[in-house]
Amino acid sequence: MEHILNLHMRAAETVLDAVGEAAGSQGMSVCRITVPRRIATSSDYRPVDAHAREVAAVLESRDIEPRFHYPRG
Repeated sequence: MEHILNLHMRAAETVLDAVGEAAGSQGMSVCRITVPRRIATSSDYRPVDAHAREVAAVLESRDIEPRFHYPRG
C-alpha cells in the first residue's frame, strides 16, 4: 500500500511541477488550481478520488489553493 501512495505522490508532484514550469515560462505564478474530482460512489472512482485528494494535499503544501470541480455524469 505504501508503494501505491508513493506513486500517487510522485505523479501529483510531476503534474504540479509541469504546471509551475508552464506558468513560470509565461511570467505568471500559480495561486490556485481547479482539481476535477469524482465522489467515490463506486469502486471505479476510488482511485480517481484518491489521486485528486493527493494532488490537493501537494498543492496545499506548496501554498496553492486547491478548488474541487465535480463533473456531472
